[in-house]
Amino acid sequence: TEDFGLDLAGLHRCRHAHRRLGLGAQFAENYRAQRQMQLRSDLEQKGKSGVGNFAEECEDALHRALGFVIIEDRVSRTADDLVSAEDVAGYWQEALESLTSRMDGFSQEGQGFLSQCASVCSKVALCCTVAQHYGLDCGPLLHFNERATEAYAAALQTESTEWVAAICKDDLARKLRPVAARPEGRGEEAEWRLDHPAGVQPYSCCVPEVTNLTLSLLQGALELLTGTKVAADLVLPLAYFEDDEERDDVREIAISLVTYVVLPQLKLMVQDERNDLKEATQMMANVYFGFIPAFHGLETYVDELCRTGGDQTLAARRMREESQLALSSVLESPECVSKRRGEGARALPKPILEELYQVMDLSEENVLEILCAKCDSYSANYVMMDWCPQDLGSLVVEPGTAPGAGQPSCRESECAREVASFVGKMAKDSESRMPKYLHRHLFSQVFKHTADHVLQLLSCSAVSRFNLVSIVQLKADMAHL
Repeated sequence: TEDFGLDLAGLHRCRHAHRRLGLGAQFAENYRAQRQMQLRSDLEQKGKSGVGNFAEECEDALHRALGFVIIEDRVSRTADDLVSAEDVAGYWQEALESLTSRMDGFSQEGQGFLSQCASVCSKVALCCTVAQHYGLDCGPLLHFNERATEAYAAALQTESTEWVAAICKDDLARKLRPVAARPEGRGEEAEWRLDHPAGVQPYSCCVPEVTNLTLSLLQGALELLTGTKVAADLVLPLAYFEDDEERDDVREIAISLVTYVVLPQLKLMVQDERNDLKEATQMMANVYFGFIPAFHGLETYVDELCRTGGDQTLAARRMREESQLALSSVLESPECVSKRRGEGARALPKPILEELYQVMDLSEENVLEILCAKCDSYSANYVMMDWCPQDLGSLVVEPGTAPGAGQPSCRESECAREVASFVGKMAKDSESRMPKYLHRHLFSQVFKHTADHVLQLLSCSAVSRFNLVSIVQLKADMAHL
């Protein structure tokens, strides 16, 4: 026959023989009973069930059910006294109830469901395409795919949040050790990696691990979208932005993963590092020299995927190139934190930027708070001292022989020298870890804080007394600072 090479000649000969013997009705009744038993046998779960092989079981069950109904559809069109169109519809309805019940149970399996959802939904979509060709109702299966994509979105957010949190927790436990350079020639082509320039604090292990996890989740979601679109226009409802209705599905998923999974965990990670200067500056390096270039690279990855129709190798290469370029841009100017460099540069998507700026502000506030606290601890001696030298002469330095050195000057106090020396050392250490614009921004705030702290002495009750000599001393210290 024309349907998948079905040969029903044997069945028709038996039917003809029974009809000549006057047993046609009994033959038809027995045929229907035996086929009903065969269908139920085909729909039974074969062998030991397990989440790990559900996609294979699902494919087998779909093939058996669909194959059975296709055969009976052909029989009904060539021997309607054996099977009617109503019988075929009844067989299909029974198969649908059994299949959707098993698949609904599978969708409650958490991580097992997340790992196989794309494969299962693709097989269901293909089955629907074939079944609809025969005029069969596929509503329950299509509804399963819709529910599955929604469940996938929820499971993806829950599971991926747990995975990202575990990566961040492990990196914190290891004290945010900077990631080692990748040996030459190692690493998968689809991995995200970044070569750091000299003189910049490298990011720690959580950055490449979180970024590569995001890529793998994005690839899984892409497979789901591609598979389900075989039969229907299903989308993954992770997030929806009314201000950009034309945003494609893949970009939407990427934005959702970064906005609702990665950045909230990164924010928690930054908030955990409020007491240790080394780890606080490492977190700042993670943000500026790791995640910001990674987000730019991820956006390029998505753009390239959509442009090439799913070429992941090319997309991964372009992603690494863009990340490296974004790092160079971030080192040059704060304006390049959110935008690509060059003509036609555009900012990162608004939902990502809003969360990213909060993380950047938190990381800077942490470092600044620790720096200022250390300065306060050095300048605390100001508050406890009896700031009243015996006489002005003990502060005066006689003029030297240098040109213009004609007037006596006052020397700064020992405490002022210690504070200045400490701030200078911190500034020198910082300069080798961060861009100049960020270094200047932070330490201008440190200097301002230190000067404000000293000026507060004028109204501090802990200082025993002030006189003209004290004011001269304070003026000399402020000039030194």
